[in-house]
Parts: sequence; structure tokens; C-alpha cells
Amino acid sequence: MAKKNIIIKIWPELINYIPATIPYSSIKSKSNIGKNILLDFNNCNEVNSSGLNILLIQILKLMQQKSYNRLWLSNPDTNSLITQKIVKLGFFNKLNTYSKVSDLFWDACLNQISNKPIIEFDNPSEKIISFPIFSQEINKNYLTNRRRYLSVFRNWFYENFFPYSEKYDVNIINLINVLTEIVKNTADHTDSDVFLGIDVIENINNEYIKIYFSIGDLGEGINVHIKNFFALENPISNRPKHWDLTQTYMWALTSGNTTKKDSKENKGIGMSSIITSSKGVPLELSIFDANSRAIISNLVANSYTHKTTRAQFHSIDKPVGFYYFGKINTKKLNHEKN
Repeated sequence: MAKKNIIIKIWPELINYIPATIPYSSIKSKSNIGKNILLDFNNCNEVNSSGLNILLIQILKLMQQKSYNRLWLSNPDTNSLITQKIVKLGFFNKLNTYSKVSDLFWDACLNQISNKPIIEFDNPSEKIISFPIFSQEINKNYLTNRRRYLSVFRNWFYENFFPYSEKYDVNIINLINVLTEIVKNTADHTDSDVFLGIDVIENINNEYIKIYFSIGDLGEGINVHIKNFFALENPISNRPKHWDLTQTYMWALTSGNTTKKDSKENKGIGMSSIITSSKGVPLELSIFDANSRAIISNLVANSYTHKTTRAQFHSIDKPVGFYYFGKINTKKLNHEKN
């Protein structure tokens, strides 16, 4: 007798960081081993690229647990405007690329992705631009081909976002540096590709702009990665095993600390560089890791105390995965560049 599917009912609001607060940890129970996942989008009524990207990472992490060997299926209403947007943003295309669909009768029209941003008008004064989910394949020759690998990502972002810096008070170069350091960390510390979802809300009179993005990978997260590193480095010591989230992040954010001992470029300065560049955007940057969300852009690089670091962590109570979420709110330049 075939086991029933696990039904994941997608929340009505599939936007920004909301999906990051919805844990699926219970799905990992032994009773669910061998069950496939059915994605139910029937109640979804609002979606953007940054929220959809977080859902993609969550589902892919469930699929790729070797002991569970999961497959997935979904039969959304293809006439729905929300479904059509989800398709154009590439959710099913990316999901099918990394984890094959189980339904032989799955509608192939879902396996698409737009080659240009989706533009909508939420109200008469704002234009919403949602970019299809961008995934960067990790080159197996990454260590010997670092510049070429990173240039694909940087060039894509520069081409699409630099024009905004000519109209608004936002430093796109610093934003590119933040994202580049995050991509480097994925390549250095995981076997995963990196996934980016990004949305722009622009006032039609060019008075202000809002940018939201999520970026992450299928790795174990900073907290677990650091504890595992210390366990391998010094199996006798129990101290790192008992570190709380604040302590692992204080270690990760301090220049000179790295779990990649053979690193020859920017050794141990990536996380502190992310914080510094975030302030130069300016950008509110959060990390979702373990059971918490931390607003790391509120910290000052290399000036951490346990009290100030802990103050930036907010409990979600259950494991949420690992991703960054960024938010930019900025206005028109006082004097536009010539």
C-alpha cells in the first residue's frame, strides 16, 4: 500500500521573509520517510520573488535529504494569475531542475521561466518589478577560476541594478559587494548552488524605491557549520558544542576567523565585510539560521560583545533553515548624476 503524500499548504502571503518564519521541521519525522511532498498553492494570493525564493530553498532542502529520497508533485490551477506569476518567476522550473517531479501527468507548461522581470502595478503610484529566481551554479573548478565564477553573478546584478543608483540614494556597488561575499561563502563552505530572489518597488514619479531580496543555499547554516568545524579540529574539546547562537556568530563575524584553513583570498574577513558594506548601501540585512532571525546590519564590524550581538537575535522557536533577507528603502537623489 502506497504511503500518503505530505501536503504542504502554502501560506496566502508568499512574500518577502514571511516564508522564512514557517518551519517545516516536523516533515523530517521518521513517520514521513518515503512520503512524497504535495505542494498546495490553492490559498496563495500574493507572491514575489524574494518570498518564492525562500520557499524554493526550503523545499529543495527537504527533497535532498538522502535518507528520505523525496519526490514532489503539484497541480495548481494554471488559469490562476498567481500560478502564472509563480511559473514565470521560475519556481517550478528550478524545483524540477534540482529535484525531479513525481507526477507523470504533471503539466509541462509549469516548467517555464521568464527571461525578463515581471512588472505589475499594485496601486496607481507604485510599479512592482519581480525578477525571476536567479541560481548560480557552483563551478567545480571554483578555487582555480574564482574571478570568472563571480563575474557571472556580479555582471548580472550590475546590468540590472546599476541604473537605480543614478536616480536614487543607494550605493549599488556596496550592494553587489554584500551579495558577492555571500556567494563566496556558499562556494567556500558548501556543495550547494546559490539562489537569489529580488523585487523592486518603484514610485512612478521616481520619488523613492524599495528593494527586497533573499539569497541562500542548501548548506547547513553558519551555526551548525562552525560547531562541526570545531568538533573536527579538536574532538576532545566540548566547549564549542555548548556555544549558543550568539557565540557562534561572534566567532564567524570576527575578521581572521574562518573554517576554510586553506583560504588564500580575503581570509576570514567575509562576514565582517558584509556588515560594513551593508551600512554603505544602506541596507537592513537579516540572517535566518537555526531557530532565529538576526539583523546583522545593526552590528559594527569587529566591535562585538555578547550583549550587543545577542540583542540582534529574535527567536522563531523552530528550525527555519538558512538564508539572508535584505531590505532597502531610499529616496530620489537630491541632485541627480549627470
